Amino acid sequence: MPVRRKIFRIEQGAQAGRADPPSYHAECLPELKALRELLATHQQQNREALERARAQIAGVDAYRGALAVIHTAIAESRPAMEALDNLAGRGPHLERAGRELDAIVADTEQAA
Repeated sequence: MPVRRKIFRIEQGAQAGRADPPSYHAECLPELKALRELLATHQQQNREALERARAQIAGVDAYRGALAVIHTAIAESRPAMEALDNLAGRGPHLERAGRELDAIVADTEQAA
């Protein structure tokens, strides 16, 4: 007499799951495609944001360089301005020129 082999519950579940695999795949594939499209959209947005950030950093670096040049020019011209300021007491024209140069220096420092 042949002995019947006992079928365990896990085997029954596996057999039940194999009964209709095409419908399972048909449900999963559109979901996977939708997820891939969503990820592709986010990757493109991240690339664009990264490019914008890089452009802003380049602009800031250029601005910083221009400010350094202006600062150097002001610092180098300061002794000449102080010398003119000392001479300003010698005459009305020099006094006026000293005030004008002081105003130019002050405006330039405020702009920087």
